[in-house]
This record gives sequence, C-alpha cells and structure tokens, in this order.
Amino acid sequence: MEERDYDVIVVGAGPAGSLTAREAASRGLRVLLIDRSLEIGVPDKCGEFIPSLEEMRRLAPKAEDLEALFDPPGWCILNRTSRVRFSFPGGFEVSIPFKGVIVERKLYDKYLAVEAARAGAELMPNAKAIALTGKGILLKHSGSLSEVSARVVVAADGAYSLMARRGGLPVPRDPYDYAVGYQ
Repeated sequence: MEERDYDVIVVGAGPAGSLTAREAASRGLRVLLIDRSLEIGVPDKCGEFIPSLEEMRRLAPKAEDLEALFDPPGWCILNRTSRVRFSFPGGFEVSIPFKGVIVERKLYDKYLAVEAARAGAELMPNAKAIALTGKGILLKHSGSLSEVSARVVVAADGAYSLMARRGGLPVPRDPYDYAVGYQ
C-alpha cells in the first residue's frame, strides 16, 4: 500500500472543497483535492443560484476575496436574476430585489477545481475516502488502497458527509436545517 504526505486533504471537489483547496494551495501548502466522481461536476447537483458579487459585498462588507466564489466566468452562467421569491405554506409569497446568477454546476464545479489545481493543489478524481486514520485518510483510487497523511482533513463531501460522520462531527438531520428550491 502506497503512502503519501500532504499538509491538507480536501474530500469533495464541489464549490466549498475546491475553494478551500485553492486557498490552502495558494498559501504554499501541499494540498490533495479528491472527489469520488470520475468527472468533476458530474452528476449534476443542486444549488445553481449564486448571489451577485454586488449583493455579497452588501451582505458581508468585511469579507475578503468574494470574487473567488461570487463572480463566476460568463461561460458558466445560464441566467441572471434580479429578484428572489420565497413561497410559504398556505400560498403566501414574498418577492424581494436580489441580484444573482444561475450557473451550470457541471461547468462551475470544473472551473473551481481547475482553479485549485492552478494554485498548486493536486486534483484526484475517481477517488474515495474510505476512512479517517490517525494520520489522515485511507483512500481508494483506481482499485488500489493508499494511506494518505495530512495535518488537516477537510470534509467537503456534502450535506451527509461521510468524513464528518466518521470524524464524530454532527450531520444535520432536522428538516429546518435545509432549504428547498426549484426552477
């Protein structure tokens, strides 16, 4: 079994994972970004709405580097929005001005993963974190197992994160912890 060593392992190459990997790599850390999908962004996921950079600057005026997440390239954008509408039980609706974009997640996720790789992260698709070890993770890639060590393991593998559960972190189960949307 092969052994490798990193400063940070990020499990999951969605927006949160790829941006975390990019930020860590841009600071000179040795980063491994893994994703269980053979092709980053496939299958399609939900969560295509992104607030505009202007709205995010208004909501989080002290936040740094908002452009990284809230200013996607034009080729990822499917539609621009000017309002959001909230629908409640009983037919009650509220519509407010709020600019944003709808992105094609398949393209957007790939874009963010490539940005992480450009910053120096090693990208490994078709890889699955099997378990947390005392030093990092047990990784299955191309049919073989490897122990990969790191000072930090980031669980960015989704709402029902296997890594978070294996690490003893709480995973939300309450229906009020989620938002549902459709277009």
